[in-house]
Formats: sequence, structure tokens, C-alpha cells
Amino acid sequence: MSNIPITLVTGFLGSGKTTLLNHIIKTNTKVKIGVILNEFGDIALESNFLKTNDEEIIEIPNGCMCCVAKKDFVGALDKIMNYQPDTEYVLIEASGLSDPLQVLLTFYSPILREKFRLDSILCVVDAVNYDYTMDNYDIATEQIATSDIILISKIAGLDTKELDRIKSAILGINSKAKILEITDDLPLDLIMDTSEFDYDKYQDEADEGKEHDHEHEPVQEIFFKTTKPVDYKKLVEFYKNLDKGVVRSKGFANLVNGPANDQKYLMQYVGSRTELTFEPWKENEPKMTALLFLGKGFNRQEILNGLSNCLAKAL
Repeated sequence: MSNIPITLVTGFLGSGKTTLLNHIIKTNTKVKIGVILNEFGDIALESNFLKTNDEEIIEIPNGCMCCVAKKDFVGALDKIMNYQPDTEYVLIEASGLSDPLQVLLTFYSPILREKFRLDSILCVVDAVNYDYTMDNYDIATEQIATSDIILISKIAGLDTKELDRIKSAILGINSKAKILEITDDLPLDLIMDTSEFDYDKYQDEADEGKEHDHEHEPVQEIFFKTTKPVDYKKLVEFYKNLDKGVVRSKGFANLVNGPANDQKYLMQYVGSRTELTFEPWKENEPKMTALLFLGKGFNRQEILNGLSNCLAKAL
């Protein structure tokens, strides 16, 4: 049996990686897929936004996938194969702050190469926030430089001249990358089982064992958790006035006084744009709020105070 292909999906915070995974899962009719997600905290956030059928999902906590040990990758892949032995393809969503070079070097491990092969590295690039991201976060450049295929997201309403400018800038970073646009009808054969990854390219780095020879992007993080109900109107107002230093927020909330009480609200915030949806709580799922905030230069205490002020008053 041939080795199972793995696609590594990378891209900066809020670029649309989970949206791409949902497109793949929804569109795929050919292969049995397993999914590995990189979580920031001890509570799973990413899986709440993934709309699966019967795909097996494994979550790796830690926040920085480039610091996940080989044994964690091996363990996650083993779990997928044990739970779903007929898996034919694996998708890995790295965190938005992960260095793809450090992640891909993991796949040079003889243990992994016995059963798996890295098919390609996909980088999702947010067209709307491209300039701000590239100007403020070096890791975004590294993600583009290391990828085989670049997928440009959020192109609706973008004029051709601006899109061409972004494509030109991307090619200036990685002249060999294939550039595609994320659309509702993006064919999966352009991004899956493409054999774009070249193992020879990074063989020297793998031989030298440079897995931990890297620095992290200096990013602030807040992980807010509470079992107390949160007031819907107060939280909406809080996000409207959120410190501009926050570039990404994601999570779920137990809200009251909103349009759908007793529902789980899913919160997405990217570049001052907020999206709030809701769905039923799962059976026996604890009703709570867990929100992640990432960025630079924001006042941590002011954000925590603002969130505390959003708690619903006891009757």
C-alpha cells in the first residue's frame, strides 16, 4: 500500500484555514479524510468551527505546532489510523503562528515516512488584511516562503488591480509557488494529492536536526474562560470597541439576552470584522464561554476588565 498523503494547511491568524478545511470536507467524495488541529489552550476551539461528516478529528494542544514534538505527531497520526483504519488522506491545520519549516522537518522522521508522505504545504493568505499582516508579522512572510501552494482568501469585492498587486508581492517572496484563489468551486484536485512537496529541498536542514532552531513571533495572548453567562448586547459592544492591537479573536460563548438563548454562540473576529453565529449545545457539553485573543500592543488588563463587565447580572 502506498504511503498516505498529508496536506499541511498554514497561514496567518484569521486567514481562512478552517474555511478551507470545511470546503475540502464538504466537497470531497473520493477519499476518507482524517484531520489534525492545533489548539491554543486546554479547551478545544478549532473543532467548533469545523463542519465534519464522519472525519476523525485529533486535536494537539500547545498553541505552537512548530514546538510539538515528533512523538506528538506520531501519536496523533496513530490515533487517526486506530480510530479510522481506512483513512486515505490526512489534513493538518497548523496554528496561525506556526513556522512551517519547523513543522515540515518533522515529516523527515523515518517513523512517519514509513506510512505517510507530505504531499504539499498550503498557505492561506488573507487579501483584505494582507498589507497590515505583512508589515507587522514576520511569520506571515515565512509561511508564504515555505509553501508549495498559495491560496488567496477573501477576494469577494476585490478589484483585479489590487488582486494582481497581491499576487505579484507573493511571487516576490516565493517565485515557485502556485497561486490560486479560494472560491466556492475550487477543485480539490488542484490542492490535494498534488505531490508538490520536494523532500530533497530541506534534506540538509533535516540532517542537521534544526527542529528547534527558531524564534517565535512576539505575540500577546489572552485566553478568557468563564462558566458564568455573558450578556449578548454587552459582548457585541465590547467587540465593537476592541483594542486595535488585537488582530484575531475566536471562541464560543454562553450568551443570554440575545436572539437565541440556550444556544452556543461562535465568535470570529479578524481585522475589526466580527462574525457571530449560533448552534445547539451538544449533549452533556458544559455551557461556558472560552474566547482567545491574539495580537500586539494591546492593554491586557483593559481587555480582561471589559470581558468581566460583559458578565450577565444575576437575577
